Amino acid sequence: WYELGPLLDDLANLVISVVGKGQSEFEAFLVQLDERLSKVQDFLLSSNESDQQWIAKSENLDKAMRQQVSEISLEIQNTSEIDELKRSITDHLDSISQVMDRFSDDGKQHREQKEQELSALQKRLGEMEKQSAYMHERLKEERSKALTDALTGLPNRQAFDDRFALEYERWKRYRKPAVLVMADVDRFKQVNDNYGHLSGDKVLQIMAKEVQARIRTTDFVARYGGEEFVIILPETDAQAAYQVMDKTRDMISRLPFHFREEQIQITMSFGMITFTEGLDQSALFELADQALYQAKEKGRNRVEIAEHKADG
Repeated sequence: WYELGPLLDDLANLVISVVGKGQSEFEAFLVQLDERLSKVQDFLLSSNESDQQWIAKSENLDKAMRQQVSEISLEIQNTSEIDELKRSITDHLDSISQVMDRFSDDGKQHREQKEQELSALQKRLGEMEKQSAYMHERLKEERSKALTDALTGLPNRQAFDDRFALEYERWKRYRKPAVLVMADVDRFKQVNDNYGHLSGDKVLQIMAKEVQARIRTTDFVARYGGEEFVIILPETDAQAAYQVMDKTRDMISRLPFHFREEQIQITMSFGMITFTEGLDQSALFELADQALYQAKEKGRNRVEIAEHKADG
């Protein structure tokens, strides 16, 4: 029984996390689950009723035994003839033996019934666990899809929001340096206009792969939208982050892009801000965006660091 509570808690969490994904299939699963839970409830009710009946039989046995012993006591007190006393005691012992036999048979039937009911319940719970595990995997897949950008394969904006919140809370607790970076493909609209959106998509895919290859596995990069990317570098100071981003910028500018037998240069601009006391997530994001704007204003294909002095 100790496994039943956590199992139902897991199922409740699945309901909360489904968020409309695979809704029809999940609804069908819930219908099946409801049926199985009804069977579990029926078992518990019948089991309780059966237990109550068994308690009543035990009480009846106790009363019958006490009555037989009491009658034997009275016979001993009121009878002076040894032979008559022997017969009386023998009759009472026979009655006690019969009562015990019936009680033993009832006990055996009760145990067998319990074993059958428990076996059936274990089977039902096993089916529920399998269904729960299957739905849990499906929901993990659906959530992964919901947090992944289909074009680049990078985490999407929602995934970034979640990770940004996590890294910000971690920074507030441990105060280890961290950096937020905004990156944007320079003159991306011209690529779409001159060479088509398929070429633009290819540029984004290559850029995403290149940026991801230049950062650590503990870092985080996501496609924020359009041609814009966001990067989080935990446990990294401004100087180290600048070196990584500038090297990434340089490598991207050297990539050979060919469209319609024409080689063109594609570059990226970067704006960055270190996590700083007195700046919440919105302020950090805005300052990184402003630094990116400055990089664009200063000629593109460069990295700019936003500056902010902590209050006090």
